[in-house]
Amino acid sequence: YSIPIWFWTTRVLAEKRWPAHLCGHLLGATIYAGLWLWSLLGLFRAIFGEAVWQQSQLFMIKYWLLHEALIVYAAFVGIFYLRRSQQQLRDKEQGEAELRLHANQMELAVLKAQLNPHFLFNTLNSINALVGNDPEAARRVLAQLAEVLRYSLESDRRALVPLAEELRFVETYLAIEKTRFGQRLQVKMEIDESSRPLLVPPMILQPLAENAVKHGLAPKETG
Repeated sequence: YSIPIWFWTTRVLAEKRWPAHLCGHLLGATIYAGLWLWSLLGLFRAIFGEAVWQQSQLFMIKYWLLHEALIVYAAFVGIFYLRRSQQQLRDKEQGEAELRLHANQMELAVLKAQLNPHFLFNTLNSINALVGNDPEAARRVLAQLAEVLRYSLESDRRALVPLAEELRFVETYLAIEKTRFGQRLQVKMEIDESSRPLLVPPMILQPLAENAVKHGLAPKETG
Protein backbone atom coordinates (compact mmCIF):
# COMPACT_ATOMS: atom_id res chain seq x y z
CA TYR A 1 0.00 0.00 0.00
CA SER A 2 2.94 2.35 0.49
CA ILE A 3 4.33 2.22 -3.06
CA PRO A 4 1.52 4.28 -4.68
CA ILE A 5 1.79 6.88 -1.90
CA TRP A 6 5.57 7.01 -2.32
CA PHE A 7 5.24 7.50 -6.08
CA TRP A 8 2.51 10.13 -5.66
CA THR A 9 4.45 12.05 -2.99
CA THR A 10 8.02 11.89 -4.27
CA ARG A 11 7.47 11.78 -8.02
CA VAL A 12 4.16 13.38 -9.05
CA LEU A 13 4.01 16.13 -6.41
CA ALA A 14 7.73 16.53 -5.79
CA GLU A 15 8.22 19.65 -7.95
CA LYS A 16 4.82 21.22 -7.21
CA ARG A 17 4.15 24.19 -4.94
CA TRP A 18 2.50 23.80 -1.56
CA PRO A 19 -1.07 24.60 -2.73
CA ALA A 20 -0.71 21.89 -5.36
CA HIS A 21 0.67 19.55 -2.70
CA LEU A 22 -2.38 20.16 -0.49
CA CYS A 23 -4.89 19.61 -3.29
CA GLY A 24 -2.93 16.62 -4.55
CA HIS A 25 -2.91 14.97 -1.15
CA LEU A 26 -6.62 15.59 -0.63
CA LEU A 27 -7.25 13.83 -3.93
CA GLY A 28 -4.69 11.12 -3.17
CA ALA A 29 -6.10 10.49 0.32
CA THR A 30 -9.63 10.17 -1.06
CA ILE A 31 -8.60 7.69 -3.75
CA TYR A 32 -6.36 5.77 -1.35
CA ALA A 33 -9.07 5.51 1.31
CA GLY A 34 -11.60 4.33 -1.27
CA LEU A 35 -9.25 1.70 -2.64
CA TRP A 36 -8.28 0.66 0.90
CA LEU A 37 -11.92 0.13 1.89
CA TRP A 38 -12.84 -1.59 -1.38
CA SER A 39 -9.86 -3.98 -1.25
CA LEU A 40 -10.26 -4.74 2.45
CA LEU A 41 -13.96 -5.52 2.24
CA GLY A 42 -13.53 -7.40 -1.03
CA LEU A 43 -10.73 -9.49 0.44
CA PHE A 44 -12.84 -10.28 3.50
CA ARG A 45 -15.76 -11.43 1.35
CA ALA A 46 -13.50 -13.49 -0.88
CA ILE A 47 -11.86 -15.28 2.06
CA PHE A 48 -14.83 -15.87 4.35
CA GLY A 49 -17.69 -15.95 1.86
CA GLU A 50 -20.91 -14.04 1.43
CA ALA A 51 -22.67 -15.62 4.42
CA VAL A 52 -20.00 -14.60 6.90
CA TRP A 53 -19.84 -11.19 5.24
CA GLN A 54 -23.56 -10.64 5.85
CA GLN A 55 -23.37 -11.83 9.44
CA SER A 56 -20.27 -9.77 10.29
CA GLN A 57 -21.93 -6.54 9.23
CA LEU A 58 -18.45 -5.25 8.55
CA PHE A 59 -19.92 -2.70 6.20
CA MET A 60 -21.43 -0.99 9.25
CA ILE A 61 -18.01 0.27 10.33
CA LYS A 62 -16.89 1.31 6.89
CA TYR A 63 -16.56 4.96 7.96
CA TRP A 64 -14.20 3.94 10.73
CA LEU A 65 -12.21 1.98 8.17
CA LEU A 66 -12.06 5.06 5.97
CA HIS A 67 -10.75 7.05 8.92
CA GLU A 68 -8.12 4.38 9.50
CA ALA A 69 -7.10 4.50 5.83
CA LEU A 70 -6.69 8.28 6.01
CA ILE A 71 -4.45 7.92 9.07
CA VAL A 72 -2.32 5.36 7.25
CA TYR A 73 -2.07 7.65 4.22
CA ALA A 74 -1.04 10.61 6.39
CA ALA A 75 1.56 8.50 8.22
CA PHE A 76 3.16 7.32 4.98
CA VAL A 77 3.17 10.85 3.56
CA GLY A 78 4.84 12.16 6.72
CA ILE A 79 7.50 9.46 6.55
CA PHE A 80 8.23 10.17 2.88
CA TYR A 81 8.43 13.92 3.47
CA LEU A 82 10.75 13.36 6.42
CA ARG A 83 13.03 11.15 4.36
CA ARG A 84 13.01 13.66 1.51
CA SER A 85 13.90 16.48 3.92
CA GLN A 86 16.76 14.42 5.31
CA GLN A 87 18.02 13.69 1.80
CA GLN A 88 17.78 17.37 0.85
CA LEU A 89 19.71 18.27 3.99
CA ARG A 90 22.42 15.72 3.14
CA ASP A 91 22.57 17.03 -0.44
CA LYS A 92 22.86 20.59 0.85
CA GLU A 93 25.64 19.64 3.26
CA GLN A 94 27.44 17.75 0.50
CA GLY A 95 27.07 20.72 -1.84
CA GLU A 96 28.45 23.09 0.79
CA ALA A 97 31.33 20.71 1.46
CA GLU A 98 32.11 20.57 -2.26
CA LEU A 99 32.00 24.37 -2.44
CA ARG A 100 34.37 24.64 0.51
CA LEU A 101 36.67 22.08 -1.09
CA HIS A 102 36.58 23.98 -4.38
CA ALA A 103 37.34 27.24 -2.56
CA ASN A 104 40.25 25.60 -0.74
CA GLN A 105 41.56 24.20 -4.02
CA MET A 106 41.32 27.66 -5.58
CA GLU A 107 43.19 29.16 -2.63
CA LEU A 108 45.82 26.46 -2.96
CA ALA A 109 46.08 27.12 -6.70
CA VAL A 110 46.63 30.80 -5.96
CA LEU A 111 49.35 29.92 -3.47
CA LYS A 112 51.01 27.64 -6.00
CA ALA A 113 50.84 30.38 -8.62
CA GLN A 114 52.77 32.72 -6.35
CA LEU A 115 56.12 31.58 -7.68
CA ASN A 116 56.73 35.12 -8.84
CA PRO A 117 57.77 35.56 -12.48
CA HIS A 118 60.22 38.20 -11.22
CA PHE A 119 61.93 35.45 -9.22
CA LEU A 120 62.44 33.45 -12.42
CA PHE A 121 63.63 36.53 -14.28
CA ASN A 122 66.09 37.48 -11.53
CA THR A 123 67.35 33.90 -11.25
CA LEU A 124 68.01 33.67 -14.97
CA ASN A 125 69.87 36.97 -14.79
CA SER A 126 71.96 35.62 -11.92
CA ILE A 127 72.77 32.47 -13.92
CA ASN A 128 73.71 34.61 -16.91
CA ALA A 129 76.05 36.69 -14.76
CA LEU A 130 77.68 33.56 -13.29
CA VAL A 131 78.24 31.76 -16.58
CA GLY A 132 81.36 33.76 -17.46
CA ASN A 133 82.85 34.14 -13.98
CA ASP A 134 81.82 30.99 -12.13
CA PRO A 135 80.41 28.26 -14.41
CA GLU A 136 80.22 25.79 -11.54
CA ALA A 137 78.03 28.18 -9.53
CA ALA A 138 75.91 28.80 -12.62
CA ARG A 139 75.34 25.06 -13.03
CA ARG A 140 74.48 24.76 -9.33
CA VAL A 141 71.91 27.57 -9.49
CA LEU A 142 70.48 26.13 -12.70
CA ALA A 143 70.04 22.75 -11.00
CA GLN A 144 68.40 24.46 -8.02
CA LEU A 145 66.03 26.34 -10.33
CA ALA A 146 65.11 23.09 -12.06
CA GLU A 147 64.37 21.55 -8.63
CA VAL A 148 62.15 24.50 -7.69
CA LEU A 149 60.23 24.30 -10.96
CA ARG A 150 59.88 20.53 -10.71
CA TYR A 151 58.45 20.74 -7.20
CA SER A 152 56.11 23.54 -8.22
CA LEU A 153 54.74 21.53 -11.15
CA GLU A 154 54.45 18.27 -9.22
CA SER A 155 52.58 20.00 -6.40
CA ASP A 156 49.58 20.39 -8.72
CA ARG A 157 49.06 16.63 -8.52
CA ARG A 158 49.21 16.35 -4.72
CA ALA A 159 46.92 17.88 -2.15
CA LEU A 160 49.31 17.25 0.77
CA VAL A 161 53.03 16.70 1.12
CA PRO A 162 55.31 15.95 4.10
CA LEU A 163 56.57 19.08 5.78
CA ALA A 164 60.11 17.81 5.17
CA GLU A 165 59.61 18.13 1.39
CA GLU A 166 58.18 21.62 1.77
CA LEU A 167 61.18 22.63 3.88
CA ARG A 168 63.63 21.27 1.30
CA PHE A 169 61.84 23.30 -1.35
CA VAL A 170 62.06 26.47 0.74
CA GLU A 171 65.75 25.79 1.44
CA THR A 172 66.40 25.48 -2.31
CA TYR A 173 64.35 28.61 -3.01
CA LEU A 174 66.32 30.61 -0.44
CA ALA A 175 69.61 29.18 -1.71
CA ILE A 176 68.80 30.66 -5.13
CA GLU A 177 67.92 33.99 -3.52
CA LYS A 178 71.19 33.89 -1.60
CA THR A 179 73.02 33.77 -4.95
CA ARG A 180 71.35 37.06 -5.76
CA PHE A 181 71.68 38.79 -2.38
CA GLY A 182 74.95 37.24 -1.23
CA GLN A 183 75.85 37.80 2.42
CA ARG A 184 72.89 40.12 2.86
CA LEU A 185 70.67 37.02 3.12
CA GLN A 186 71.35 34.85 6.15
CA VAL A 187 69.02 31.95 6.84
CA LYS A 188 68.57 30.16 10.16
CA MET A 189 66.04 27.34 10.34
CA GLU A 190 64.77 25.96 13.66
CA ILE A 191 62.52 22.98 12.94
CA ASP A 192 61.04 20.54 15.41
CA GLU A 193 62.17 17.19 13.99
CA SER A 194 58.92 15.51 15.03
CA SER A 195 56.99 17.85 12.73
CA ARG A 196 58.80 16.86 9.53
CA PRO A 197 56.52 13.88 8.67
CA LEU A 198 53.36 15.96 9.12
CA LEU A 199 51.31 16.62 5.97
CA VAL A 200 50.77 20.19 4.75
CA PRO A 201 49.50 21.76 1.51
CA PRO A 202 52.35 22.09 -1.01
CA MET A 203 53.77 25.57 -1.68
CA ILE A 204 52.27 26.89 1.55
CA LEU A 205 55.61 28.17 2.92
CA GLN A 206 56.97 29.67 -0.30
CA PRO A 207 54.86 32.86 -0.18
CA LEU A 208 56.07 33.46 3.38
CA ALA A 209 59.70 33.06 2.33
CA GLU A 210 59.20 35.23 -0.76
CA ASN A 211 57.53 38.01 1.21
CA ALA A 212 60.26 37.85 3.86
CA VAL A 213 62.89 38.37 1.17
CA LYS A 214 60.92 40.94 -0.82
CA HIS A 215 59.63 43.10 2.02
CA GLY A 216 61.97 42.26 4.87
CA LEU A 217 65.38 41.91 3.20
CA ALA A 218 65.34 43.73 -0.15
CA PRO A 219 64.78 47.27 1.23
CA LYS A 220 67.67 46.89 3.73
CA GLU A 221 71.18 47.54 2.52
CA THR A 222 72.65 45.66 5.46
CA GLY A 223 70.50 42.60 4.85
